[in-house]
Amino acid sequence: MSTDKIEARLRREIEELERSGASTLTLSVIVEPAGTSTEPIRQRMTDMGVAAMDQLVLATAIVADVTAPQIRTLADDPAVKRIVWNATERVI
Repeated sequence: MSTDKIEARLRREIEELERSGASTLTLSVIVEPAGTSTEPIRQRMTDMGVAAMDQLVLATAIVADVTAPQIRTLADDPAVKRIVWNATERVI
C-alpha cells in the first residue's frame, strides 16, 4: 500500500476513523495527478462510485469527498501523485 502519497495529517485522520469503525465517513481531499491530466483519476473515482468531485480551475487537481478505503485505493493508483486533506485548504 502506497501511504507515502497520503499527507501525514490525512493519514492520521483515516487511521483514527478506521480504529473507531467510522471508515465509511467521507473526507474532503485534494487529489493531484502524477501527470498533466486528471482524467484517469476522475475515471477511477467514477468507477469507485465517488459522486462529489470537482475539477480545480487554477491547479491540476480534483477535490472530492471520499472514504478512508477510497483514499487508500487512490494512493495505490500510479496516476495519483499526492492526496491532501482539504480541511484547512478548503478550496471548494
